[in-house]
Amino acid sequence: MFLPMNVMKSCCQLLSGLALTAALAACSAVEDDSLPPCPQGLDLSFTYSYNTERADMFRDHVGAVTVYLYDGEGKFLKDTLVTNTAAAAPLKAADYHLYWPLPVGQYQYVAVARQRAESIVSAKGADTFTTPQPQKGDDIKSLLTTLAHADAPLAATGDADLDGRYAVRNQGLPLDTLWHGMDTDPARTPRRPKAVSVAFEQVTKDTVRLVRDTKYISISLRNVDAKADPLEAADYDYRILDKGNDRLAWDNEPAGTTPLLYTPYVTWTTSDRTGQTQALHADFMTSRLIWHDDLHDDAVLSIRNKRTGEETVRINLPDYLSQGRIAPDYLLSGWSQQEYLDREYKYSLTFYLVGGSWKYVELRVGVLSWAKRIQREDL
Repeated sequence: MFLPMNVMKSCCQLLSGLALTAALAACSAVEDDSLPPCPQGLDLSFTYSYNTERADMFRDHVGAVTVYLYDGEGKFLKDTLVTNTAAAAPLKAADYHLYWPLPVGQYQYVAVARQRAESIVSAKGADTFTTPQPQKGDDIKSLLTTLAHADAPLAATGDADLDGRYAVRNQGLPLDTLWHGMDTDPARTPRRPKAVSVAFEQVTKDTVRLVRDTKYISISLRNVDAKADPLEAADYDYRILDKGNDRLAWDNEPAGTTPLLYTPYVTWTTSDRTGQTQALHADFMTSRLIWHDDLHDDAVLSIRNKRTGEETVRINLPDYLSQGRIAPDYLLSGWSQQEYLDREYKYSLTFYLVGGSWKYVELRVGVLSWAKRIQREDL
């Protein structure tokens, strides 16, 4: 029976763990001509537990992972891509791990993971994340993952928020989920990945710990003024304005300078039985959100009434979203604002309008039923 190459590759990678286990059981670490030499190399397992649920969701969420291998000096050696397909899903196996036979020495690695293979996502025509193939000998610091966007900035319109910004074109689709994984050595300056050692006829085991970069943000508008005119979806313009998170470096830090415009990939209206509008909704996905020391560098959510020209909502997005870390289940965690933003990936903000302006916002996070009401302070 003939199998496609990608299926054969996935099957072989799935079986590599069983082969390694068998080899370890059958090998000899001492001089014994009757037994084969012991395996020697690096054996990687994977986890995605850096989240607010504190649960390992790697098998359920990740569908493709590329590991980039470097020598002890941070020079690129090779990479391996493992992808789930309809025929084989090696990453869903509870005991999945990636084994590399390697010479004795020091090694470093960086992992980039997605829900789907990069080639599958880019074929849909929406902007997505790409990681260019390193060349042998490239330094680890040159590894970049980039979110594509429009080639040219928006033309001057008199709208200070939009002029000069580069639009992320979603084509009505959410961004593919992106994760990053590496361990850094806190004792080294400048920062470097933690090196792992491969010894003679020994297998070094290590765990790739993934951090999710992409964020899902759901926005709603609701009237609490019974006398207000019904909300109309066509009357509002939703935007997230950010800068620099179109490029993520080898250590997952933002490395870009481009001012970005994120727009919803879907909007819709909910109504009651009489057809009267109850709420307007807009769903976004963005790259990694950063809590900056200078709040003027933070991402901004803006909702504008196109009919009146007035801005209905304008908030510092990391500031508001990070308030979810005071949920009762998280109080003892001690997470900083940035750690919380990196752990949480699903947010819901509902703005309640009175007289066309928002009076308070309800923040819901993750899978919790917990919600926080944030009163507008400048009313």
